[in-house]
Amino acid sequence: MRPDVLVLLIVALAGELLASALIADPASPAMRAYRVAHLLEMAALLVLVLRGLGLATAVSRLIAAGLVFSLMGDFINSFLVDLSHVVVPQTLLSIPPFVVAHGCYVAAFLWLLRDAPSPPVTRNWVPVLLAWPLLAVGLWRLLIDPAAPSLLQNLSLGYAFVVTLMGLVALMLGWRLGRVAWLPALGGLLFVVSDSLIGAFLLDGPDRPLWASQAIWASYFAAQCLIAQAAGLRAAAR
Repeated sequence: MRPDVLVLLIVALAGELLASALIADPASPAMRAYRVAHLLEMAALLVLVLRGLGLATAVSRLIAAGLVFSLMGDFINSFLVDLSHVVVPQTLLSIPPFVVAHGCYVAAFLWLLRDAPSPPVTRNWVPVLLAWPLLAVGLWRLLIDPAAPSLLQNLSLGYAFVVTLMGLVALMLGWRLGRVAWLPALGGLLFVVSDSLIGAFLLDGPDRPLWASQAIWASYFAAQCLIAQAAGLRAAAR
């Protein structure tokens, strides 16, 4: 991992430990500063990616775009602005930007896979395409409350297909490119973990337990830092 991104990740995780000591409950006034800190961490990661590689390659542009759309979703999920008059839970409004972010990451991974050694297509994508709907529906049924409103159930099912596809393509990247791609592959899996935790606490909104918010953010931000390593893979491979 790039040293500057690693330092940022360590600082962010240390901040979660500090938050555990300072924030007694989700209703604490300190929660606002805690959520602002999360947005600043994502903004800092975007700056580091742009400073390190700029927009010189298609992969770096896709990763940067994914971070931008993720930051949009993070702002919605920070609850710094109350959007409950639009839809409840407010987290549903973050689905479109995160869908675009996942699409950017999938496109970046596929771009990198384009030049990888090519086993027969049946050994590549057929197992992935067979596993995709099974994993997506299984994850959705595991996490979503059957009593949830139909709109929430439908949107969350669609999102489950998007995030599981990103995770599967990330695994394919790690398998095809080997050790050089293990970090972004792990990032893709951590993103699935983070989104699964959000799904489990979706109806709680800003009232979810602090430990749940910390587990979501720690896995999510680590995922973003690891996925960001894909921006330099093409240059490294050459």
